[in-house]
Amino acid sequence: MDYQHIQSLSDLETYYHAHRRDLPDPVDDLIYDILQDRTTRKVLSQSSNLHLTGTKALVLALHFLPALQRLELPYGKIGDLGVKALARVLPDLKQLMYVGLGSNEIGPMGVFYLTAAICDLRHLEGLDLSGNAIREEGVGMLAGSLSVRLVSLSLRSCGLDLGQSAALRLLLSQHQRLKSLDVRFNVSATAFHPGTLLHCNTALSSLQMTGCQLCSYSLLALYMALPCLPALEELGVGYAAHTEEAARLLSRVLQPAFHSLLLSQEAEKELYLRSNPLLATYLH
Repeated sequence: MDYQHIQSLSDLETYYHAHRRDLPDPVDDLIYDILQDRTTRKVLSQSSNLHLTGTKALVLALHFLPALQRLELPYGKIGDLGVKALARVLPDLKQLMYVGLGSNEIGPMGVFYLTAAICDLRHLEGLDLSGNAIREEGVGMLAGSLSVRLVSLSLRSCGLDLGQSAALRLLLSQHQRLKSLDVRFNVSATAFHPGTLLHCNTALSSLQMTGCQLCSYSLLALYMALPCLPALEELGVGYAAHTEEAARLLSRVLQPAFHSLLLSQEAEKELYLRSNPLLATYLH
């Protein structure tokens, strides 16, 4: 029985018993749950090592979960063709609020398939494409395809140059409800003013820029932009060119909502404490 001929739970059950030995454990568990509880609306648990074959089997199961709200497939190794397979079912999952495809060997072509599938998901609030080399081209395709309700976006280690990324700037300007932005380990090759990325995003409560290797100018410019982010509660800036000047500036611009400064090295923390011991309240 091929994938196109599975139209009912009875078909799914026949497929399941014929192929169970070849199914990845998470897909096996999910199909079993669907067959046991035919009204299940369970959130799909995290999966790994699905590869293309497992993704195709997963698509069969998702057809029977139209009310699914979260789809999380980190480290699934699904690749661009796996996203193409998922694209067959994603438009039918009208209640999806979160899609997590972190570290799945996805490139710009995979983003092309994804954007075509999610552009009409009006409830989508969160997307995680971290650890995929989607680069500038992929982010550009995302800019016009995500729900205006988007509040959480993770593009960690996506091969971006933050200082030069016109696509990221466009995406952020079009999603001003964004509350959580993770761009860790996307290195800026030159000095830049992060405020040019964030000037529209006054709702941000979490900003993660650890590993972006911000130079001293870029770090100072980021801190100068913080008064424009009144809702910011958490900031990650590890592995940057920290200076006492930057630490002193930070202590002057923090807003009342702020409570967590995330650094990566003890030397960074010690520098901030020397500049202003009161910053100990925020260091994590």
